[in-house]
Amino acid sequence: MLTVEVVLYAEAAGGRKEPITDIGYGCGCKVKPDEASACECRINFYNKYPVRAGETRRADIFFLTGEDAEAFFQAAGKFYLYEAGIIGEATALPMRGRGHFGKIELGGRLPREEARASRK
Repeated sequence: MLTVEVVLYAEAAGGRKEPITDIGYGCGCKVKPDEASACECRINFYNKYPVRAGETRRADIFFLTGEDAEAFFQAAGKFYLYEAGIIGEATALPMRGRGHFGKIELGGRLPREEARASRK
């Protein structure tokens, strides 16, 4: 899981026509827009939907190919989101613990539950 800032391109710039409305939205990720292949990922916008073309949001990305892909895209710093064309870009943010996907996957608790448990 990697925390990123996502910029979805406006429709006029090749972005999506419809907003992203579901948790765990999936698309491909590419370091260079003209690469032939893409790494499949799922994006969690912290349950703040819909996400419309032209918007910028913080999100967690979970790569289906595992930690090697996460390290690769973290090192790249900036990469592109692909869905039948480049629809946006993501910039990796400094790692400061785990985001929503990591908490659910590893600890079984949502972040609010984790915070409540740590206060007790």
